[in-house]
Amino acid sequence: MTAKLPRLDAAKKVPKGDLLLCGLTMIPGVGPVQRNAAVAIKSGRLSAIGPSAEVRARHQDLSAFDAHGYTAIPGLVNAHTHAAMGFFRGLGHGQDEMIESFFFPAEKSLTPELLEPLAYSYLYGGLLSGSTTFGDHYYHVAGVAKAIDRLGLRGVVGETVADLGGAFPGRKGWEEWQRTIERWPFSSRLSPSIAPHAADTVSPSLLRELATFAHSHHLPLHLHLSQSSGERLRVLKREGCTPVAYAERCGALTSKTLAVHLVTVDSDDLYILARSGVTAGHCPASQIVYERLSPIDGFLKHGIPVALGTDCAASNDSADLLAEMRLTALLAADRGVPLAQRGPAEILRMGTLNGAVGLGLGDDLGSLEEGKAADMVLLANDLTTEPDERPEVNVLFSHASRNVRHVLVDGRFVLFHSQPTLMSVSDMRAAYLEAVSAIYRRLGR
Repeated sequence: MTAKLPRLDAAKKVPKGDLLLCGLTMIPGVGPVQRNAAVAIKSGRLSAIGPSAEVRARHQDLSAFDAHGYTAIPGLVNAHTHAAMGFFRGLGHGQDEMIESFFFPAEKSLTPELLEPLAYSYLYGGLLSGSTTFGDHYYHVAGVAKAIDRLGLRGVVGETVADLGGAFPGRKGWEEWQRTIERWPFSSRLSPSIAPHAADTVSPSLLRELATFAHSHHLPLHLHLSQSSGERLRVLKREGCTPVAYAERCGALTSKTLAVHLVTVDSDDLYILARSGVTAGHCPASQIVYERLSPIDGFLKHGIPVALGTDCAASNDSADLLAEMRLTALLAADRGVPLAQRGPAEILRMGTLNGAVGLGLGDDLGSLEEGKAADMVLLANDLTTEPDERPEVNVLFSHASRNVRHVLVDGRFVLFHSQPTLMSVSDMRAAYLEAVSAIYRRLGR
């Protein structure tokens, strides 16, 4: 007789090391939903996935738990964030041209030592909603990398670079970022990206240099592009072409480019994006607050892969990627996107595998497949999610961040019973609020 396994939901201590989780409803992100499935995790990798009885029989050496009542999905990839902008929470609503008139002046008060504590609020919110990977783009981003590392999360971080505008125009930040990349002081869960600010704030010579560096070092290029009407007008006046055409001219559009927002693209731009192989970074809540929704129907019609992000707390107060997925599904339906392109599997891919690909990590993340990193979210099924006839639909429309119970990164629990395992919430909150106070003092508030 097979021994009865201890229940995961009854475990009081955080399981550590290699383990076996049985009885899961598994939505792997590739292939069909699996019922009563098990996953074996060894050395931080997904060693085996399949029917519980079979996987358990082959892995009796592992510490095993009964995980019935949980739905497993890949760790969510929040492809575009500015995590340290938590101190702007709520302040961007109702602002016109808030990037130039609001963000840039306040950001001049930032210093490197403030960035780690400032990032805790948004990262914690993301973790609570199942995000395991963050594509962060900001000034002094090494501080954000430290915060991601301390929470046990994964990140692809890029120092914002601009020479025609922004909070810190010039080459200093770029030169310092190159030195950081060369010595890379962070764990293997962190990797660098090259992060031009936008088409209107980066000169042709600098954008070409950044694109060449990214290509030669096999790094993703992560930039805002055609993110506002103001940007489009400035680039048209300066360069005589659209921001998308300008980025192509500078060699900045490749299959390793994550181009974020794209709210003012035209039909010619969509053809350029499609043939270049870029991933479109789509942040619907933020885009609607700031200006308008990007043409997700156009992206999908042209076969442009879409990755989801939450952007920043000024224009999206929450880092909840589950909510962003649901919003994307509804807005795509409203835009008349065919169901085959906006079904639950397609939307989940936008929040997982597409983001991983856009950030250069698609071979290792974004789906639950043997050999990939064990980045996984366990959602608790409860009265609000029953019946569970179509789990993939339930995850998109019934589950919410309240259902996120456990999150694993590299096979380690970084959230257990809805609590972070490596840092206390009270410590994060105290450090964050002190950093916010420091910013406000510098602004004379």
